[in-house]
Amino acid sequence: MKRILGLIVFVSFQSIGADIYSIDVFVNHEQASRVKNCHDNCQIYDLDSTEVLLNSFFGELPSDIDDAYSVVEKKLNLPEWKTHEAQIIEAQKTITKAFYLGVKKYPAIVINEKNVIYGITDVARAVNDFMSNEDKR
Repeated sequence: MKRILGLIVFVSFQSIGADIYSIDVFVNHEQASRVKNCHDNCQIYDLDSTEVLLNSFFGELPSDIDDAYSVVEKKLNLPEWKTHEAQIIEAQKTITKAFYLGVKKYPAIVINEKNVIYGITDVARAVNDFMSNEDKR
């Protein structure tokens, strides 16, 4: 029922003429699974993805700095490093985008790359809040 309601809200804002061309949802890794009603022009960004990728590739490093350096050096020379490196570079773009859009905390939903709603992961609710504020202007 909630999913249908979210879809109705999402479709209705498009049909009444609200100019929403992009919705960006910024969350940490744990919040990503709690994002609701993210459809069509909505994109979810996991701000922890860089750390998750680094941990999955390097694992737990030794506490001794020389040993840790040796482990990292060996892993950087593995053929699969290039794939991980590309994924990490892509994940860093998430942080850059959040910074560019002025996101100061998460969860955050950014509508049209300028209207930020903090503290929720329900896109339909964020759109509702956005539309309510637009009506007051």
